[in-house]
Amino acid sequence: MRRIRTNVGWPRIVAITLVALTATVAPLPSWLELIRPDFVALTVLWFSLLSPRLTGLFHAWGAGLALDAFRGVLLGQHSLTLIVIGYVAAKLRLQV
Repeated sequence: MRRIRTNVGWPRIVAITLVALTATVAPLPSWLELIRPDFVALTVLWFSLLSPRLTGLFHAWGAGLALDAFRGVLLGQHSLTLIVIGYVAAKLRLQV
């Protein structure tokens, strides 16, 4: 089996996650707020599919805690959701 190398490292993962956090909490007009995707969940899903051994559930937990801190909600609210997303994506990665 041929191994595919990706150029994903921790600095790039942190940078992309910070951009996703910024895009998630940036203010938008009310009519555009309804169609904004959850960028942090999309990045957790993408990294869980791309490199589950490098990021894993720790990345989902950290991104969820950062999102909770940025939004000012109860700590762990988004973390649990992102951990479930990361776990399901890592388990079903080969089927996707």
